[in-house]
Amino acid sequence: VLMHAGASPNLVKLCYAFQTEHFLHLALEPCMGGTLHRLVKTQPGGVIDEEYVRFYAAEILLALARSAGRVKTRE
Repeated sequence: VLMHAGASPNLVKLCYAFQTEHFLHLALEPCMGGTLHRLVKTQPGGVIDEEYVRFYAAEILLALARSAGRVKTRE
């Protein structure tokens, strides 16, 4: 799926992958800036300011709009 998704600013680049008997190992490009989880943990009371919520919501919507019709999911 990742290889067929195309270049997107919303996807982390897969640099290398290999499999052992029990695990699949993925080497991904570094993502500077941290995670949403870390942002929540550092906010007083674990509550994010509305400015951050708007930013993350907009980024998620842009990612979904860009991938519409290009990424197929399977169960």
